[in-house]
Amino acid sequence: MTGDLRNALLIHNPNAGNGGNGRRRMLDEARRIFSSAGIEAELIETRGPGDATYMAQRATTEGRQLVIACGGDGTLNEVVNGLADAQNGHRVPLALLPGGTANILAKELNLPWDIPGAAEKLIHGEIRDIALGLATPLLEPEKKRYFLSVAGAGPDGMIVYAIDLDLKARVGILAYWWQGAREVFRYKFPHFRVVTGDQKIDATLVIVGRTKHYGGPFKITTAADLYENQFELMALTTQSGFRYLSYLPSLWFDKLRGTDGVHFWKAESIVCEPLDNNPVYAQIDGGTSRAPAHRVQDRPACAETSCPPEWGRAEIPARAPESSKMDVGTHALASVALTRAFIPRAPLTAWIFIVVAGTFADIDALSSTFGPSAYLDWHHTFTHSIVASIAVSVILGVIYLSIARKAAPVIPSVAVF
Repeated sequence: MTGDLRNALLIHNPNAGNGGNGRRRMLDEARRIFSSAGIEAELIETRGPGDATYMAQRATTEGRQLVIACGGDGTLNEVVNGLADAQNGHRVPLALLPGGTANILAKELNLPWDIPGAAEKLIHGEIRDIALGLATPLLEPEKKRYFLSVAGAGPDGMIVYAIDLDLKARVGILAYWWQGAREVFRYKFPHFRVVTGDQKIDATLVIVGRTKHYGGPFKITTAADLYENQFELMALTTQSGFRYLSYLPSLWFDKLRGTDGVHFWKAESIVCEPLDNNPVYAQIDGGTSRAPAHRVQDRPACAETSCPPEWGRAEIPARAPESSKMDVGTHALASVALTRAFIPRAPLTAWIFIVVAGTFADIDALSSTFGPSAYLDWHHTFTHSIVASIAVSVILGVIYLSIARKAAPVIPSVAVF
């Protein structure tokens, strides 16, 4: 990737994912890696929404030869819009250091979530042209947004619109699951019309994918290609929240394609328009848009991005590495040994709780045994930290003591006269 690239701007969102001093140390290491390849990256941090867009626009006027985004999908989207809207911005390559909650593009490019590891991979990468999506509210075209990965309308737009941002900051991707569970019971799943060329369908959800990956460990638009001048679309027509829930196993096991009531097709442009007074809630790379109607279209070769050299050939492993499986057994045996040493007469219930607490941090490795492990492979689940493991152990301990207290036999008192 290095070539003639010498002058780079590194835009960092410290509020994305789990930032802080640890992230800054990793960024310093990443900058040293870039410097070793001849790329001097100036670090600048965002303070609020829109900052990354302005910084990216300014980078095009300052003669920067490369813009590096470190943050989540929202940060990356802001940078993309800053470059796409700037004159000659499409000529400034974009690189990514993953640091957010979902990191969809990082999964698509098979970038490690370890920031120095991603930097090492990028300096050996290549620059390639990619197309962008462009979402435009029909009645407010000035609010158009480019997107790099995925957009959607319907319940996923509503989830992003209604999510508790404070909860997202605390628990990350689990906040989306919580909000999704709430919307199953309160969202009305109104139909809206999806128009692509001569094709029309009344849907309750449409996913517009430029990438194969969706949020979390899931892949939905698996026939999408960043280099194609087309989207892959997926639409659901049911208005039943319980039917939506019934699709989850198919989604988890990558069997959604071919399921009854699920429609896939490709298009270069799509219009979503309401059939009544309900607005169409949309999400664009994890950002929200609430408007009566949206047009989404493909913009060919609208940006340059740095890709790892093997991207396009490498696949994310279907299973986690064996070392992570070994961790589960090691932690379980350590829990048993510690229990025998310190609580030799612990009842069976206590043993169960202690072993569960000791292995709970390995939920990523356990999950990879039973389903897709797209993001689990990077050990970035919320449980995989010392603090989270201690918290889980304390919670399980409180539950166990509560159960033990309720189950304790009552010894009647005897009065002696």
